[in-house]
Amino acid sequence: MSKQKQNDQENLLWEFYRQDIKPLKKKNLIEKKIDNKPEEKKLLKLKQEPLMGQKKPRQLSYLELGDRKEVDKNLGKKLVKGKLLLDGTLDLHGMTQGEALDYLSIFLKKQAFQGKRCVLIIAGKGNFTKSGKGILNQKVPEWLNLPDIRPLVLSFSYAQNRHGGTGAFYVLLKRKKS
Repeated sequence: MSKQKQNDQENLLWEFYRQDIKPLKKKNLIEKKIDNKPEEKKLLKLKQEPLMGQKKPRQLSYLELGDRKEVDKNLGKKLVKGKLLLDGTLDLHGMTQGEALDYLSIFLKKQAFQGKRCVLIIAGKGNFTKSGKGILNQKVPEWLNLPDIRPLVLSFSYAQNRHGGTGAFYVLLKRKKS
């Protein structure tokens, strides 16, 4: 990854995180009560709401690579065969694990919020470990099961050769509830 492209991506990520930040006031940092302002109550309520309109948070099962138990049989076949329209692509080549996780999390949340269904995550095949797989290639399935990402994901599998084969993943996202 070129230095310019990396700096552009870092700036984009920084702007995303920075957009809602407001400076702290020096006085009464500890004594401030949440009941004082209605917008703070609203913010607290939003933080406590479950993802994707779920009524109650429920324990989601760990998704294995190629696991299609939460997906319609025909949709699952289309996912594995690469016949679903790709709504977005994220290339993690050249990123550190921390950068890749941040980008993956933001990307999937944005895609799910926009109602996208199938995305391609390119991690690369790599050959840096004893198993012959790259670090990011091993980590992506783990990251898709993290508590803030798993509620968005229905299934994932390796991509077809034309999309990167075992160096990329098709990820099927849950439908956005209105």
